[in-house]
Amino acid sequence: TQSGWCMVDTGYPSDYPAFRAGLEEKGIQIQGIKWLFITHAHDEHAGFAAALKRDSGCRLILTRPSIVALASGTFVWKGVTVNPLIDLLGKLYNIVKRRDFRFEPVFPAADDIILDGAKTLDASFTGLSGRFIPSPGHSADSWSLVLSDGRAFVGDAAMNMLNAFGAGYRPIFMEDREAVYQSIAAIRESGARTIYSGHGPAFDASLLPRSQGSAPSGPGISALAGYALKLLPGLLLIALLIFLTRKAGAQGRVLRLWLYILGFILMRDLMTPAGFWSLGSSPVFWLRFAADPLLLALLALGSLSLSLFIVYAERRQGLRLAWFLGKPLAALGAGLGGALVVASPLLLFSLGIPGSERGGLMAARFWLPVLGIALAGNLLEELLFRGLALSWFSDLGLGRRAAGIASGILFALCHVFLASTVTNVGLPLLLFAAWEGIICGLLASRFGLVSAVLTHGLAIFMIAMF
Repeated sequence: TQSGWCMVDTGYPSDYPAFRAGLEEKGIQIQGIKWLFITHAHDEHAGFAAALKRDSGCRLILTRPSIVALASGTFVWKGVTVNPLIDLLGKLYNIVKRRDFRFEPVFPAADDIILDGAKTLDASFTGLSGRFIPSPGHSADSWSLVLSDGRAFVGDAAMNMLNAFGAGYRPIFMEDREAVYQSIAAIRESGARTIYSGHGPAFDASLLPRSQGSAPSGPGISALAGYALKLLPGLLLIALLIFLTRKAGAQGRVLRLWLYILGFILMRDLMTPAGFWSLGSSPVFWLRFAADPLLLALLALGSLSLSLFIVYAERRQGLRLAWFLGKPLAALGAGLGGALVVASPLLLFSLGIPGSERGGLMAARFWLPVLGIALAGNLLEELLFRGLALSWFSDLGLGRRAAGIASGILFALCHVFLASTVTNVGLPLLLFAAWEGIICGLLASRFGLVSAVLTHGLAIFMIAMF
């Protein structure tokens, strides 16, 4: 401002010498700092606030709920982490870092500004154009400064760290999960365009997470026409190649396998921009189908019809699929058990994380259409990967179990484009696809294709519903 600098938060107590050296390097006099806004009373935000106030004479802007913690020079953490993986990382960090959360106590003076209540405060008294707004959630005493030009200084109301581990621009520690999303919504609605967090580089406000009460209903069955039109050119080219190579013998069979897989990838990956399903990786990996029974039923019918066509076409070429190996009852039991093995890590990882943070809640009344699309859609996938691909790997000389594992790796490989380009889910999707694919491959190699279909379909059903 024209009168001097307004500083947002400090850093850890040990950061003060480096901070003073940085000021000197930039030619800034410490007395030029006229205001210090403490977003909340944690040691990395108020660490050297007392020293800075003493050396610069700046006035503090602090929140009333933070006064006790600031005066005590520490804080008592209570709350939850954004997900179990980050909880583990936090415990390991605290063992290595041995952080004690202490800082020099801070006492407000008579002329300091105390932010209080739920009302916002015009920031013009600092010479800035903007507003201070309450943003609890990470902590009860958190406030943010949103300037009129769209820059938002939010402390830990949002973070840009550990996103690869599911943080998703959320605060990695939360006293109140629901309040976190209310505060993020308030920051977004205040006109924020660029978020300056206490942790990590600035980021675009469009990346701020949203809480969704229920799973989206999707675009409706009218979107199927547009979906089909976009698919048509690619599918026609695939069909033409299959027709031209119909008499190519064993080599033609391999080409058809790759063409089938290419067509499947085209159909599956187009479902995302069409709005038929959605996937995410924060705070944990999640998957939701559109909450539209008729749309899901038609997609399931299409997948089932295509599966039957491939079975018929390949049977005419002499291929016999191993639907059951051994006793059918054992295959069915293995399929059910395999579904639990595939889905359990994700379901356990999601405990304590509301469905509203994982793509929205899927109402219980949608269980039948979701089960239908999960089983029919994954019948097609298993037919391609654990039926045709596994047989091909066996023909290459791999043992039955090795062929099953190879089919799982191929399955994960065919999710790379979905993970990295169609969506931003990334590594969590690839890891899940590999986990699921290898388990299904091992089951198919031991019990037959039906067990793999049940494992895949029921696992996706559980993940999509819960």
